[in-house]
Amino acid sequence: MQVSSRAVLWAVGCLCLLFALFPPATPAAAESVHGKFWIDQGQQMLHVWGTPYEMGYAHGYFLGPQILELMSVYTFPPEGFGTWLYDLARSFICNTFDFTDPELMDEVRGMLDGMIAGGVESYVEVLGRELDVLDLLTFNGLNDINALRCASLIGWGDATLADPELNGQPAFVHNSDFGDETREAPFLIAQRSLVISYTPSDPERQRFLTIGNPGTLGAAVALNESGVAVGLNLGMALNHNPDPDLDPKPTLEGWTSRQALSRRDADGDGAYTIEDYFLLLENTYQFGSTINHVIGPRAASDPPAAALEISNTARSMRYPADDPNLAPDIFMILNWEDVLVPERNEHNEERYQIAIDAILNTYQRNLTLANLWDFLYLMQVDNTGCKTMQSMVILPETGRFALAISDVDSLAPSKEPVWHDFAELFPPYAVSPSPAAAWIDLHPDDDDNDGDDDTVGDDDSAGNGTDDDTPGNPAPDDDEDDQDDRGGCI
Repeated sequence: MQVSSRAVLWAVGCLCLLFALFPPATPAAAESVHGKFWIDQGQQMLHVWGTPYEMGYAHGYFLGPQILELMSVYTFPPEGFGTWLYDLARSFICNTFDFTDPELMDEVRGMLDGMIAGGVESYVEVLGRELDVLDLLTFNGLNDINALRCASLIGWGDATLADPELNGQPAFVHNSDFGDETREAPFLIAQRSLVISYTPSDPERQRFLTIGNPGTLGAAVALNESGVAVGLNLGMALNHNPDPDLDPKPTLEGWTSRQALSRRDADGDGAYTIEDYFLLLENTYQFGSTINHVIGPRAASDPPAAALEISNTARSMRYPADDPNLAPDIFMILNWEDVLVPERNEHNEERYQIAIDAILNTYQRNLTLANLWDFLYLMQVDNTGCKTMQSMVILPETGRFALAISDVDSLAPSKEPVWHDFAELFPPYAVSPSPAAAWIDLHPDDDDNDGDDDTVGDDDSAGNGTDDDTPGNPAPDDDEDDQDDRGGCI
């Protein structure tokens, strides 16, 4: 569940007081950025480490242009439209949600500082002002007021025993569905897919990764080093609650999930299990409705999978045994709260029956990797307002995961996924041998001394003078983008 289309943003309108920001943190020096960015088999990878501010700074430093690009399509008003509706929506989000978590605020401030240090122009033309922290929070807040879908399926034990690679281990598959700004940027959010691996310096937190997009602070799909994975699916309970309770203020769903997943131990038993994840969500509140689908190692929990149906006003645990069609070793989550809202509407019942027929009759309860991927194909969304943008497989006990990304030619479930390994996203960054990952430095050293930060080797011989960025062009360049187009600095 991710950022919705601009239409959702314009639907939100409520005059509220702007949220008072904390004092700014001290920016890190560019040469000490706590991050590495690279491309592995065509997919973007980012490793960040350190404090929340340092991790946010690295995120913004390496991905700043893409963050601004996504905000321009999914968040900011169209050119010439004016800012008043955006200003109302921004005020609504920033006054409605609880942004008092100091780790959240430190990370988003770091992201903004990193974007500027990395070369992003801070002045946003369509807003007529400088980009600020509230804009980044608005971008993230849209996750919680959208109306998209997603689908996920977990199998283990006898259900995965027939697959020689799985051999009974848990397997988790998930479709991430997004709004598609077809006219302006078809499949942009898919093409900007990003895997971020985190190494927090806080000893109370563990390493984890998220599968999302540049600028996203939360964890709609994530895996930690303890072997616990989570995927967030939209819940339908919001449709039955038109008057949400905003006292106390809700927190961002994805951020809350990420905070719970990154803790080391909540119940004091010395290990992190799926029970720790749910325990850490006990006293949280959220604006919309989600179904948090969670899987962990078999040795740690019995059963190894469970889900939390959580809305603005109610919550309930859900277990594999709650669906007798699939119990005891298959657990499916679509978008209906079987506990909180047991009566499915006609559309959701049809989708459920398609899935049940495939699992019981076509697959004969054998969830091989091929059958799991076929399930994602059956559950894909392809309509005007929403499409499946990412499809993934996660094997939490081994740390292996695979990701496919949609494009204009075909949706993700029709593609061959790219496999990665959790351990390869952390030092010493072992990468798949075929093809090897290509390290990308977005800010390489120049081959002269003129101080510009263009992203290719300098092509002039001006020495310590102004770079013209164009062979044979004697005119000074007014930006640093390798084109004499007077177009800015990125």
